[in-house]
Amino acid sequence: MSIEQTSKEKARRLSSTRVGGKMVADYWENIFTARERGKHVVWYNGAALNPLFQAAGLEWCHGEAFAARLAAQHLEGPARRPAPSTATSVSCVPMREHIWAAPC
Repeated sequence: MSIEQTSKEKARRLSSTRVGGKMVADYWENIFTARERGKHVVWYNGAALNPLFQAAGLEWCHGEAFAARLAAQHLEGPARRPAPSTATSVSCVPMREHIWAAPC
């Protein structure tokens, strides 16, 4: 394997990482701006039902994915605080069950 091939492979990996990172950023942006766009967000756990949600025109978020995002940003502590009384507790349940299980 020549050095030139290694450089090309590295450039391809960096390009793939950039594209993947943009896809992830766009996904979370869609979740966090759903209300402003008049969309509903489905928070769910278990089997991957996201193709059904997408087909119905809904934004969707898997509870474990959101818990992992919070943990990666070291924000799981604030997320464990009790929800304000104005919050809809039903929408918080799926996400919180994973956050409570995450280590501090």
